[in-house]
Amino acid sequence: MRDYTLNNPSEVERRRKIAAAHTMHGHRIMPKGSPEYRTFIAWCSMRQRCFDKNCKSYPSYGGRGISVAPEWMEYLQFWADMGAAPEGKQLDRIDNDGNYEPGNCRWATRSEQCRNRRSSRILKICGQEKTLAEWSELSGIPSSTIRMRIKYNGGVLDESTILSPVREKENADQKRERLDRAAAEMRAKNSKGTLEVTHRA
Repeated sequence: MRDYTLNNPSEVERRRKIAAAHTMHGHRIMPKGSPEYRTFIAWCSMRQRCFDKNCKSYPSYGGRGISVAPEWMEYLQFWADMGAAPEGKQLDRIDNDGNYEPGNCRWATRSEQCRNRRSSRILKICGQEKTLAEWSELSGIPSSTIRMRIKYNGGVLDESTILSPVREKENADQKRERLDRAAAEMRAKNSKGTLEVTHRA
C-alpha cells in the first residue's frame, strides 16, 4: 500500500531526522533490557502518547493538551537531559498537568508513578496528607484493609481505627491452642457452677 504521507515535505523531513537519530545513536538496535534500549523505548512511548491519536493512552495525554518540549523531539537531546533509564524505572512527569520537558520529568518506580497519578486518593489523618499507598507503606497495613476500614467506619479517618495493627492470622497450631484454652475455661466454669449448686443445696 502506498504511503501518501510521504507527499508531505514536513513528514519526509521528520522521518529523515528520526532515521538519522537511529543511525547516530544506535539505541534502537541495542539488546532489549539494556539502559540504551529502555531509554529509547521511553522516548518513543512519550511521543506516541502525546501525538498519536490512535494510541489508547492519547486521551489522557495529547487529548488533555500534554505535549513534548520542542528540543525533546530530538532523541539525542532527550538522552542528554534525562540520561539512561535506570532498571525498574519509567519516565514520569512531576507535575501531571505539565508537559514532557526538562525540569518536569524524572525516572520513577511504578509505585512512585501510582502515587503521582491524578486519580490517587489523598487521606488526611492527624493533620497529615498522604496517598493511600503512602499510608499503607508507612503503617505496614495493606491498602485493601485501609479502604475496607474507611468504608465500615463511615468514611471517618481516625488513626486508632484506620491505622491500628492488623491481627496476625493464626496458624493451625495457634487455632487449636486457642480452642483448647476456650474449652478448658468452659469446663472450669461448668465445674465451678456444679460445685456451687451442690454447696448451696
